[in-house]
Amino acid sequence: MISPSGPHSHWVKELNEWLPQASPLIVRGTDWKQIQSIMPRRNPVLITTYASATKYQNLLASIGFKFLVIDESHAIKNRGSSRSQALRRLAFGIPLTLLLSGTPEDNKLLDLWAQMYILDPHKFHDINKFEGEFHILKYNPKTKQMDSKLPHTTRLPGNKFLFQTYNIQGGGQYVIDPPVGRSSSLDCYMIRRLKSQIVDLPPKSRTYNEEPLSAKLKKMYEQFEKETAEEIFADRIEKWAIHVAQRTRLNLAAGIKPQAAFKEAMMHNSELEEKITEGGAGALPYFSKLRRKAAVLRIPMVVNWVRDFYQNRVSPSGSKGKKGDTLLIFAEHHKIINELVESLRMMVDKKGHHLRVESFTGKTNQKQRDKFERQLNSGMLDVLILNKAGNQGLNLQRANYVLFAERYWTPGQEQQAEDRAHRSGQKKNVFVYYFNIPPWTNSQGVYINPIDNRLNDIILRKRADVKAHIGN
Repeated sequence: MISPSGPHSHWVKELNEWLPQASPLIVRGTDWKQIQSIMPRRNPVLITTYASATKYQNLLASIGFKFLVIDESHAIKNRGSSRSQALRRLAFGIPLTLLLSGTPEDNKLLDLWAQMYILDPHKFHDINKFEGEFHILKYNPKTKQMDSKLPHTTRLPGNKFLFQTYNIQGGGQYVIDPPVGRSSSLDCYMIRRLKSQIVDLPPKSRTYNEEPLSAKLKKMYEQFEKETAEEIFADRIEKWAIHVAQRTRLNLAAGIKPQAAFKEAMMHNSELEEKITEGGAGALPYFSKLRRKAAVLRIPMVVNWVRDFYQNRVSPSGSKGKKGDTLLIFAEHHKIINELVESLRMMVDKKGHHLRVESFTGKTNQKQRDKFERQLNSGMLDVLILNKAGNQGLNLQRANYVLFAERYWTPGQEQQAEDRAHRSGQKKNVFVYYFNIPPWTNSQGVYINPIDNRLNDIILRKRADVKAHIGN
C-alpha cells in the first residue's frame, strides 16, 4: 500500500479492524535493511510512502507482491515524474492494482489519463486518442443513448466504460448497484461514488470575501507587479541571449561566417517564442513570488475576520458562530503561516481568553500530527493553520469553518482542503471562505487586477471542466 505518510495510521487502524491477520508493517525512511526477510512471511501487508516506493522500487519489485494499492493516486498525475514512472514499473509486475482518489482529476483531463495509463498501458497508450474519445463518446447507461448532457460515464471502443457511478450498499452483504454482470471483472476502469451515496452530510457553502486595499497598500501591490514584470523580462532576455549564443556557435561550427551566423541566430526564435506564449517560459516562479507578496497584504483581512468572529460570534457573511466552533485556515507559504500564528495567538475572544492556535506543515512529525488532530476534535484548539501537507489524511470534522488565506493552483487541492472538515462525522453546516482583493483603476488610468483574482477565475473554470468530465 503506497500513500502519503499522513494516512498511514488510519490504514493500520482499518486493516486491524477488517483484516486482523494482515499484520500491516509501516516502512519509511531508511528502515529497509531487513525488509526482504520479513516480507511476506511475518507481515503480508506493507505500507510505505511515495518517496520510499520510488527510491526502493527495485527492492519492492523483487518481493513478489500480489496486490498493489495506491492511495491518493492523483499524486501520480504527472506521467513524466520519477514518482509516476517508478510506480508504473512496479505496477507492471504486480497482478492486481487499485488506485484510490477522491479527486482523480485534480486540474485537467490529462491528470486522469496518467492514472488510467498505469491501470492499462495498452489501452491508454495514446494521450491524444484518450482525450478525443473522452470528449466525444459520452454515454448514459440509464437511457442507453449518447447524451450531450453531463455523462454518467464515458463509453470506450470495445464496449467498456471509462467509469461508472456505483452505489455500494452495506448490511450483511455488500451489493454493487447497478450490477456488473457475471463477468470476472467490472465493465469499467473506475468506480465513482458520490459523498451523498456514502454518508448524509450537512451542506457546505463557499463565500468569496472581497475587501479593497488602502491607497498605500494599492501602491505597494502595483510596485510588486512592476518588479515581477521586470524580473520576468530580464529572465526572458537572458534566455534569448543564451539561445542566440548557442545557435551562433552551431552556425559557426557549420562553417557559416560570423556575421551571417549571428544574424541567422537572431532571426530564428520561433521555438523560444512558442515557449513564452504557450508555456510561460519559466514565469511561474515569479508569479508564485508575487502571490506570496499579495498574501502578505491579505493577512490583515484574515486576522480581522477571525477577530470579528470570535469576539462577536458572527462572520462577515452573517453566519452565526457558536461556542466551540473551530476554524481551519489554509495557506501555502511558511512566512504567511508564521505571521498568522503570531497575530492570532495575541488575540482574545469575547471572554478575554487567548485563542488556542497551532500550525500544521510538512515539518510536522507524526506524533505532533496525531496530537493536533486529537486536540482539535476534542475542542482543545480554536484555530489550526495548515498548508498543503494538511490536505490529506486528516480528519478534522469538528471544525466547520474553513478559511483560505492563500489560494491553491488547482481546484482539486482546494477540494481536498475543504473536505478536511466536510467529511463523515461532521454534524454542522460547513462554511468555506476565500479572500480576494477587488480590482481597481490607478491614478494613471491603468486597470489593476490582482493575481489571485485572475487565479480565482481560472480555478472556477477548471472546477466546471472537472464536473463536466467526471461529475462533482
